[in-house]
Amino acid sequence: MSNNLQQEGFDFGQQSDELSFNLKAFLLRYLRYWYWFVIALAASFFLARLYLRYAVPEYEASTILLIKDGKSDKVLTEEAIFQDLGILNATNNLLNEIEILKSRSLMHAVVGKLNLSTSYTAIGRVKESILYKSSPVVVDTAFLNDKDLFGTTVTIKMLDTSRFVLLKDGEEQEEYRFGEFVILENGNFKLQRTSNTRDKFEFPIQISFHNPIKIAQNYANRLDIRPVKDRASVIRIGLVDESDQRAVDILNNLVEAYNAATVRDKNRVAKNTLEFIEERLDFLTGELAEVEGGVEQYKQLNNIPIELEASATEAVARLNEYEKGLSKLEIDKSLVEAVKSNIQNSEQPYTLLPAAISSEYTEINNLIDQYNQLILQREQLVQSASSKNPNLVLLEGQIDEQKTNILTSINQLLSAISLQIMEVEAKYTQLQRSLRSIPRKERELLEKRRQQAIKENLYLYLLQKREETAMSLAVAIPNSRVIDSAIDGSAPISPKSFNIYTIAIFLGISFPIGIILLKEALNDTILSSDELKKHTKIPLAGNIGLASDKKNVVVGKRSRPAVAEMFRLLRTNLQFMIQASPPVILTTSGASGEGKTFITVNLGMSMAISNKKTILLGLDLRKPKLGIYLNSEDSLTGVTNYLVGNTEFEDIIQESELHPNLHFITSGPIPPNPAELLMNDAMGQLIERLKKEYDCILIDSPPIGLVADAFLLNRYVSNSLFIVRQGITKKAVLPYIDELYAQDKLHKMAIVLNGVSKKGSYGYGYGYGYGYGYGYGYGYGYYADDRKKKKWWRFFRS
Repeated sequence: MSNNLQQEGFDFGQQSDELSFNLKAFLLRYLRYWYWFVIALAASFFLARLYLRYAVPEYEASTILLIKDGKSDKVLTEEAIFQDLGILNATNNLLNEIEILKSRSLMHAVVGKLNLSTSYTAIGRVKESILYKSSPVVVDTAFLNDKDLFGTTVTIKMLDTSRFVLLKDGEEQEEYRFGEFVILENGNFKLQRTSNTRDKFEFPIQISFHNPIKIAQNYANRLDIRPVKDRASVIRIGLVDESDQRAVDILNNLVEAYNAATVRDKNRVAKNTLEFIEERLDFLTGELAEVEGGVEQYKQLNNIPIELEASATEAVARLNEYEKGLSKLEIDKSLVEAVKSNIQNSEQPYTLLPAAISSEYTEINNLIDQYNQLILQREQLVQSASSKNPNLVLLEGQIDEQKTNILTSINQLLSAISLQIMEVEAKYTQLQRSLRSIPRKERELLEKRRQQAIKENLYLYLLQKREETAMSLAVAIPNSRVIDSAIDGSAPISPKSFNIYTIAIFLGISFPIGIILLKEALNDTILSSDELKKHTKIPLAGNIGLASDKKNVVVGKRSRPAVAEMFRLLRTNLQFMIQASPPVILTTSGASGEGKTFITVNLGMSMAISNKKTILLGLDLRKPKLGIYLNSEDSLTGVTNYLVGNTEFEDIIQESELHPNLHFITSGPIPPNPAELLMNDAMGQLIERLKKEYDCILIDSPPIGLVADAFLLNRYVSNSLFIVRQGITKKAVLPYIDELYAQDKLHKMAIVLNGVSKKGSYGYGYGYGYGYGYGYGYGYGYYADDRKKKKWWRFFRS
């Protein structure tokens, strides 16, 4: 039957290569340390609560801003009137506008307006609190020299509503009254009370003087500006700060400063155009006065009658159509040449151009408008970017390209205007020839009238443009519109209670698990049967639990403890593994203290209870223990006496008091040559005699760690049991016994896991008390005396 079971793969304890996940074992692995988790979670929650109590909260304020597109502005009728002035038809580059909003210069204006270069902090017993707009004192900026105090920190303590004292290292120094100069080594300042002053302010106040440029750069770097959607002109500006009101004020004032700068830049274009027009008007005023004076003087000197003047006026009216066209073309040519001169100015390559040459030339006006917008963007970007900034380099490339397009358009426009002038002059000359018949004085007066009309038309045109430009200054609007302004009252974004407590729970669970895993990683002993199945091919015959008491014999006729039942299960498993009759079973181990004698005695008792005549043979001739377990003396007559021929077979057999079917043979006196005695032919004769009289023979042999006695007995045995002690046997022994199993040096070997803790297969609380202990083993001399280890050393070793 056993052969069939073996052939069919019925291998007790043997497991497939891939182990299934045991959820119960996994949970028990950690739940046995439940108190560790309780302590860790309690400590984590306490620390989390402490952190939330004293951590400085951070708030986030945000505002939503629409960056207007000049193309979309054209649909607004009140703005479309001024399209030809170069004010309202520019297309904004969203990325450039974001860089402008993040510029240090723009933030510097905000820092100066809100006086953020001076900060006030209340020094509490544990943490500090920002006093933004809630400080009971304030530095009088009218008497403050910031540069002298940059980097200075002063701590004061209010004595009452009129006096305060300086603190240094917690000690009181000079006393001052509000409004008096505080004298420091590097500068002076005055403190004034505010409406927040109470009769007594309990905590000291720390006043810090900062470099406004560094403060501006710090806040500019902390700005989070991004489009709300891809390809959208709506952006979100966010700022995280320790004071929610300060973050709100910074964002709102930043938007105001940006809009004001945008309007100011737009007005610069109009002002440049206005200055150009004023210069031309001043020049034309003198010329027009000179021409009009010449006409009047000519009439007086030549006594031209009214009839002749009327005739000349009629002639002028006839030529007026040609003269108007010629005058307008000359004005346009003059304006275009002025723009060309400005754009070719190599000394100032990035200057604004006069806007609106003429409403008829929309193409070149649009080019000039776009050019001016690029110039303004460059001026703003230069304030916060170096010359090698990629955005600046790209922008200057766009400016150069735009300048080339403008020059090309101007040259083409000048050629077209010159051609039109030639055509009008030809018609005008032809008309003049037809008027040569007019008397000389009338003809000369006609010429002067013509010059006067040209100057008057040019003068009136420039007056009209001046009014239009002046109106554009009054209606200039910013490039942005606030959709949602920043408001205070939001909850802090850091620290968040939920996140902190979640981290506390994670750490409270992870820390004990980490300690347990580290403990297991550093442990080099066998802890469970799963490890045996994983690291060796030797069958597992059974597990023997750790007894609650320290009795040497736990199996009895009427006993039903868990350990006794495990021995019964071991006996049943061996019945499927044993092929010989009667079986000769050898028990051994790798080192002392692993319980081979304990297993031998109790397994023999289990066999005896099952109505099998069983004998226990103590062949550990070096440090015998069998007699002690069975209330006898190993030094009395035993195996050694029989092997040397001093005693007969019947004299060495002893009956156990535990059960009538249980007999035993002690080792006898310790011989000087145990190995030679075991090789004696009398040993074989003894085993053969025992086979004839007993149903089961159990041999208690020495450990195989340092002596070879067990191997000498292998020829007599049918089965071998290798005892492994949970938490005692080293993992390093497994490859060695696996090799013994492969080479069949111990016949039909199986493993018994002894001392399994009641706390689970992954337990670490191993017992040490069955009364057995050997001096040999891992690092302990075979003949060394047994030493009882202290409890703390046992725990540390486990």
